Amino acid sequence: MTRYILILACALSAAFSPRSRDTLKKPDLDAPRGLDKDTIKFLDWEMLQDISGERRYVEALKGHMEFPVFPPKIKILEGTIVEVAGYVIPADRNGSVLSLSANPYSACYFCGNGGPASVLTLLLKNDDGYDRYHIDDYKAFKGKLRLNSKDIDQLYYTLEDAVEVKE
Repeated sequence: MTRYILILACALSAAFSPRSRDTLKKPDLDAPRGLDKDTIKFLDWEMLQDISGERRYVEALKGHMEFPVFPPKIKILEGTIVEVAGYVIPADRNGSVLSLSANPYSACYFCGNGGPASVLTLLLKNDDGYDRYHIDDYKAFKGKLRLNSKDIDQLYYTLEDAVEVKE
């Protein structure tokens, strides 16, 4: 149900997408054991946002902050090759840092919608390709998934050595 609400909310942007969300397959969440680290698994945003939180004191902030607690179905994917589709959002002015979001820019986490698990950092394998992407390009990427539950200056998820998946 949540997936259809997200699709409806993003209908205009998705309508012009070269890759339809309907062609992307969800992972088999009931069989996380024995995952081959070289087998690509497709992750959807519903799964990535299915986390809980834990309040911890952060000395540098002199206050408490919410940290992610990843369920086993996500923890087991740490360091594996995964595919994620979403909206490209430049995270800095010169476009050298990219994020991938469950939502388009006008409704992304940085603009007050969604949560911190609705966006991830993209570290492209070839760093010369950052200027090829524009805000709200709906693209799929594959790369090595890294989880972050400690560094308050980084997003919860990073896709390392990411490459665009072309149909």
